[in-house]
Amino acid sequence: MKNELNNLPISAVVVTYNEERYLKKCLESISFCQEIIVIDLGSKDESINISNKYATKVIHHERVEVVEMVHAKIKEYVSNEWVLIIDPDEMIDISLSRQIINIFESAVLNNPKIGSVTVPWWFYFKNKRLKGTIWGGANQKVLIMNLNRFQFSKQVHSGRKLIDGFITHKINLERDNIIHHYWMNSYTKLFEKHKRYIKQEGESRYLEGKRTNKKHIIKIPFLEFKKSYFQLKGYKDGIKGLFLSLFWSWYCFKSEINLLKYQNEVT
Repeated sequence: MKNELNNLPISAVVVTYNEERYLKKCLESISFCQEIIVIDLGSKDESINISNKYATKVIHHERVEVVEMVHAKIKEYVSNEWVLIIDPDEMIDISLSRQIINIFESAVLNNPKIGSVTVPWWFYFKNKRLKGTIWGGANQKVLIMNLNRFQFSKQVHSGRKLIDGFITHKINLERDNIIHHYWMNSYTKLFEKHKRYIKQEGESRYLEGKRTNKKHIIKIPFLEFKKSYFQLKGYKDGIKGLFLSLFWSWYCFKSEINLLKYQNEVT
């Protein structure tokens, strides 16, 4: 079902797996895009039915561990050179939508040096905004990319990168002009998702040029806890902030171990 607002020459891509809870709001929030593509990884809930109502095209894809594996093939799916990548648990606030519409044709399309657009991004844990931790506060997310000025790879958390020589157009925070990211609804989902990521982190970090050793691995959980809880003010989120800071420390520790394993295998 196409909306009259679908006029910007942008292909929006949403990769989903059993995300019926927020998917409708997500798809409604990107109605300004000319093309909306949902890539479904085998959902058993209402995701397909919701997608059929709002998407230009629904693609059925085999289940993969991380979405970067799908994004690496994005050129196969889209019709426009400008793409918008958003998660099914994210929603673009209407004030941000208006800004994107206003700046895209006036500033972005007319500047051949711009390769991406970043926007304010706010994480929610169990439907409450995070004030602190590594995830909290107003961060920036690369939302819109030009396929000819951007690189895509399968690397977890670092699979997208602006090609040298091109620049980013940044939309700054102004009240609620944000992407609302309903990141996690349960502690179970938090662990399940990040256990999958950890499996990919060794190779991903190595390809980024990172190297580690046993001495650094011992230090990493203490350094990352200090960063998340104290420097990034995780204490503002109370017990939740303490838990998430400890969780982040554990995640970094396990990821560094995987980096060392991968490092030893290839050298």
